[in-house]
Parts: sequence; C-alpha cells; structure tokens
Amino acid sequence: MKSSAVSSIISAEDSQKISYLRAFAIIAIVFGHIGGFWFYVPFSSYLYIVVPLFFFLSGAVSRISFNRTFSLKEYYGKRVVNLLIPYYLLCFICLIVYLSQNGTFPDFNLTKLNYWLQIRPIMDIRPFPVGQVWFLNALLLISIISPLYFVLLTRKPIIVLVLVVIFIGFSLYQQIYPDSLQIRLFGNDLYKPMIQSIFYIFGAYCFALPGNTRNRIMALTVLVCVSLSLLNVWAGVSIDLTDHNFPPTFYYVMISLMAVCLCYLLIPYIINLVKKLPLIDAFLKFCDKHTFSIFILHTLSIYLVEVSEVINFLPEKTIAYGILKSIVVLALTCAVSPLFSRISNTIALFAMRKLALRKQSTLARTNSS
Repeated sequence: MKSSAVSSIISAEDSQKISYLRAFAIIAIVFGHIGGFWFYVPFSSYLYIVVPLFFFLSGAVSRISFNRTFSLKEYYGKRVVNLLIPYYLLCFICLIVYLSQNGTFPDFNLTKLNYWLQIRPIMDIRPFPVGQVWFLNALLLISIISPLYFVLLTRKPIIVLVLVVIFIGFSLYQQIYPDSLQIRLFGNDLYKPMIQSIFYIFGAYCFALPGNTRNRIMALTVLVCVSLSLLNVWAGVSIDLTDHNFPPTFYYVMISLMAVCLCYLLIPYIINLVKKLPLIDAFLKFCDKHTFSIFILHTLSIYLVEVSEVINFLPEKTIAYGILKSIVVLALTCAVSPLFSRISNTIALFAMRKLALRKQSTLARTNSS
C-alpha cells in the first residue's frame, strides 16, 4: 500500500521547524480571536494565514504518520480518535457551562445531536463561542481522503498537481462569482476542506523533498504568489483578507501560500534568535506540546475573562486592554491545557488499546478457524 520511497522518519531539523511554526501559529490564533484579526484592518486580517499554516503542518506530519502505520485501519483510528476525543471533551465542557448558565439541559433533539457529533455545533445552544471547531471538521474530512493524496504523491504526483490546480481554479471561480460555489455532502461543507487541502498537500509534498530542493520550491512559490497577488490588487480586488476568508478565494490562496512559504523560510533564523532567550524558548516549547489543547480551550478562556470582567478597569478597544486581555487569556489557557491534554491523551490511548485488542481478537478467531 505504501512506498518506501518516502521516509517514515522526520529529521530532527524538520521536527524542530514544525514545532516552532506550530507554537507561533497557535499564539497567533489566540491573539486573533481576542481581537487581533480586526484591530487594524485590513493589515491585521492577514493573521488569518495561520490557519493554512496549520493545514500545511498537518499534511507534513500526517504523511510521516501514514508511512509509519501498517494499515489504513490503524491510520484512520489514530487520526479520528486524536481529533474527536478533544472535541467531545469540549462538548462536555459546553454542557457544564450551559447548565451553570441556565440551570437546565439544552433542548436537544436527534437533529441537533447529529450536528454536534459531526463537529458542526448548533449556534443557539453554544454557551460560549466554539467557532474554531470548523478546523476540526475540515481536517477530519481531509484526513479521510489523505491516504489517496499520499499514495498519489508517491506514485503519480502529476495527478495530485492536477487536483491542486483544479482546487485553485475553484477558488478563482469563487472570487469571480462570490458565494456561487456550494459543495456539500450530508450537510458538510466540502468547499472549505477542498481549498485547505491545497496547503495540506503542499506540506505533505514539501517535507518529503531534500532541504535545498524544498527551499527552492518555497522561494519559487513565493515569487509566483506575490506576482499573482499583486495582479489581483491591480485588478481592484479588496486587500482585506476578511473579505476572502469565508469562503476562501483565489486571493486568499495566493496570500496564504506565500505566507506559509515565508514562514518556513524564515523559521531557522527565528529559532536561532529564540534559542538565545530561554524563557521565550521554554514557553514556545510548552505551546507546541499543548497546541491542540490551547486551540480547543482558548475561546472558553476568552469567555471567562469577559464574563468575569476581571480586566474591565481598562477602557475597551485600547491597546493596553488588548495586550492585558491577551496575556490573561493565554495564561489561563496555558494553566488548564496540561490537564486537558492529559485527560484527552489518556482517553485516546484507552480507545486505541481497545481498537488494538479488538483487532487481535479478530485475528485470533481468523487463525483458529
């Protein structure tokens, strides 16, 4: 099923780059949801590029994981369990907060429950914002089809290139004819995962290349994307990335690809600088270790800070207020993230062991017969 042409081992240098990129990306996400996306538009809207960066890193890591596993069942088991367990823990937290707010259980029915189970939580019974979970929904859908991407990248990369070109073509169509492209399956939006697949595939492809070749590909991608982005601006396209984010457009794809490549090319220099600052280095390593938990929990922290009014002694919508809110939210999220990570990892490990035991039991019955 898998070719040995692609390594199942990631180099220490690549692992370090991924770790630091992931740490900076999650800090940017938290800052963005506190208000960073909107505090100085249109320029602050370019923080949205951290989402494609996450998909880029996920593609790189997932391809390595795919080449380490012995079967599709094992690969899917790890992907699905590691995505769904933290999300369902978040659902449990939502239920607790809802009960504390209203003194009663939410008005559930099978339709609403189905939405929540599919990582599409209903707006009217969210006790606090959990909009970030769209990323989990998209990543789950991409993960389902990812083995096909990985096999084709190894055996028929030209087919993957054609797919990427088609996806980019869809983004251009979306930009020319806004909101005209609706692609859904069982109620799930397939357009957004399709566009984010561009970055996922790009990460899977680039991290399988030798370092020098990868850098050249990245540099070339930056030049192409800068040229096409400037052409968009010359044609009168809005430079506010908020206008291109929901749903993603061609301008969004070009800017994001350019930013992802620049982040990758610059990260070695940033790492060298951070290594000279031990406290910042330790904090970034913590953020990398608990990235998923910080991602899941940070909107709860924002909610708690806002309802507690703990920093309301400062005028809202000021730089001082934004900085203090960012510090308090990040500190609160980091304080609870290790416990959340431990609980979700314990449950995930238990689930994986159950799946492994079931597999062994099935093999034993097959061999005995």
